[in-house]
Amino acid sequence: MLFRQLLTGRLNSDFILVKDSFEFSWIWAVKEFIEEHVSKGNEVHFFAFENKEYVWLNNLKQEHGQKIRVYDFFSDPYGWFGGDPATLEFACSSLIERPSEDRQKLVVIDSLSYPIQISSLHSVCRTFKKLRECPKLSNGDHPILLLTVFHSALVDTEPMSYNQMNYSATSSISLEGNKKDSSDRTTMNVLHKTSSGKIMQETYSCHLDKSGKFIFEKAEDKPLPKTSDEPSLEMTTFKLSLKEQELESRRNLVLPYLKKKDEVGSGKIFYEPDERDDWDDEDPDDDLNI
Repeated sequence: MLFRQLLTGRLNSDFILVKDSFEFSWIWAVKEFIEEHVSKGNEVHFFAFENKEYVWLNNLKQEHGQKIRVYDFFSDPYGWFGGDPATLEFACSSLIERPSEDRQKLVVIDSLSYPIQISSLHSVCRTFKKLRECPKLSNGDHPILLLTVFHSALVDTEPMSYNQMNYSATSSISLEGNKKDSSDRTTMNVLHKTSSGKIMQETYSCHLDKSGKFIFEKAEDKPLPKTSDEPSLEMTTFKLSLKEQELESRRNLVLPYLKKKDEVGSGKIFYEPDERDDWDDEDPDDDLNI
């Protein structure tokens, strides 16, 4: 299962893009990644652009202590109250300058819409590239892991921003809820791009248990709608269909095809004269003085 392989680190990915929907929140998927990393003793750096604090995140901080660091960029995003501006460049530069431990680092951004709006799409992509290529943050086979959230329900979200982020990401997790169902059931689409260029993709139907963990079921393949070869009669005023008697007559019709000869050709030319041909057996060259 691709989601479990990304969660446990069996699949190497340095940039995971989580796309949620109005019906199903990103919190449950990100929460599982954070719990998995802190259980291994890894550092978690949470950049809070969308909310000042989360109850579930505070509970994890109390349980795991200094392994989880939260950066508040919600209270003063533009630095109007004397604080530092809530730009992604400033947040990542402070992360790079911190003394590094010999552990993998998980960087979580709760919403990409705010950094893109505050700075620009080009600036965010450049900062991500700088983080992913920083040798100080990469630990051998365990490079830094970017886990970012993109809200598909935001009206002001431009498709170009998501397309660019989806292109840059190594893996993507799309969560789509059922509008007709008020339960916690969702459809998860996981896509992973390997270093060799191979694309791996899986789709699951899942729901949450009492502890907030995902319970997966393989999504059923929907049968393709059957298409008819007959043209649609609603799109024309002409009579395109045939009655049963006309169909039977068409099947019994013998077309004037020439029968195929089984004789092997020898290169000879045979001419069969018509009635109107003026056939003369005499050689036309006999009267020439040669």
